[in-house]
Amino acid sequence: ASVPDYGLAALVGTFLSIRTGSGLETAVAVGLPVGLLAINFDVLVKILNNFVAHKMQRLVHEGKFKQMRLWGWAGPIMFMLKSVIIVTIIVTVGPGLVKAILRVIPEWVTNGLNIAGGMLPVLGLALLLRYMPVKKYFWAILIGFALSAYLKVPIIGISIFGAAAAIVVYQSQLKESTMKQNGVANSLVRDEGDDYDE
Repeated sequence: ASVPDYGLAALVGTFLSIRTGSGLETAVAVGLPVGLLAINFDVLVKILNNFVAHKMQRLVHEGKFKQMRLWGWAGPIMFMLKSVIIVTIIVTVGPGLVKAILRVIPEWVTNGLNIAGGMLPVLGLALLLRYMPVKKYFWAILIGFALSAYLKVPIIGISIFGAAAAIVVYQSQLKESTMKQNGVANSLVRDEGDDYDE
């Protein structure tokens, strides 16, 4: 999910407030457009990272692991540049340019990025469900949905329930695995004993 970059906005607002000697009002006035510009960059970087992930996946299937690792740097570099570009603009030119950039960006681009930003959490959840053993643990999804939709439990509470369920499932599977290993070991001991008796 893409939200305004509050950390970057606070950093830039604090820098300009100290540099110009103005107060909190200036920091907030500058921080708001910076946060809005950062959210558009964030959505753009996440969309571009989707193409990078597909490229890396194709390279893995072709067995080109060295190229895949090189492409893997593209994601972190783009996320770094997202902040570096905005901070560089603010430090070298000033907050007026950020407001001018936001005015110049067409409304359809901003709307499109906002729609894409709204779709990213849903897409992320769909991808996550695709790779999870949903059929095996469908009961956990139903419990989480019921807790959220009907009992209005906040996401932290659902996460705690999920962590507890994961611990219970892990411990039961560990116990099953240990019992199977002990059963195999006991059968091997019996077989070896039978061979020795003969």
